Amino acid sequence: ELMDDSIREMFETLEHDSETDAVLATCEALQDLTNSYGVAFLEPYMRNLLNLIDLLLKEKAQCQCHEYDEDDEDASYFVEQNESVLNSTFDLLGAIAKSCGPSFEPHFRPLASLMMQYLHTSRPVSIRCSCLGCFAEVLDAIKVAANNGSYADVLLPHIIQGLSAEARGPGQLIDVRNIRRNSSYCVSVLVGACGNHNRILSHFP
Repeated sequence: ELMDDSIREMFETLEHDSETDAVLATCEALQDLTNSYGVAFLEPYMRNLLNLIDLLLKEKAQCQCHEYDEDDEDASYFVEQNESVLNSTFDLLGAIAKSCGPSFEPHFRPLASLMMQYLHTSRPVSIRCSCLGCFAEVLDAIKVAANNGSYADVLLPHIIQGLSAEARGPGQLIDVRNIRRNSSYCVSVLVGACGNHNRILSHFP
């Protein structure tokens, strides 16, 4: 009962708390619990947890609903805060996939569709990098179940973009290095999970 009350409070925080730091701490706590106790911990709360991840990926949780003008002095602060929440959401999603294994694939499919928006070149390189890393972690966890979805076909164009990313200034060197690394990681996972090498090679020029 104590655990149920604690998890309920955590879920309330994810959805309704306007403080980003509280949401980040809650994501980290849920990730630690998932890593420590695995599927046995997740099962009673899976539906609600996935609904909250869906909400966070849609950027509709309370902490993601700050109104600001792009010209405001605080605009960059809120953008960074939203990126931090997304990064924590990706980390939590990866932990859940590792705990569940191949059985997680049907749950992941609708979330994967939401994640695709974060791979567009209009997004910051850091977010694209984190998103690709999350995809790689999840696909590595679900193994051959990745063949149940069209992950290779939709991801490979973005992976190729990541592999060919170039820094446009000294400040982007680390981000570009990271997105190239995660792109390489993601394509290697796809090759291992999907097995259809010709299908994957057909996407490369």
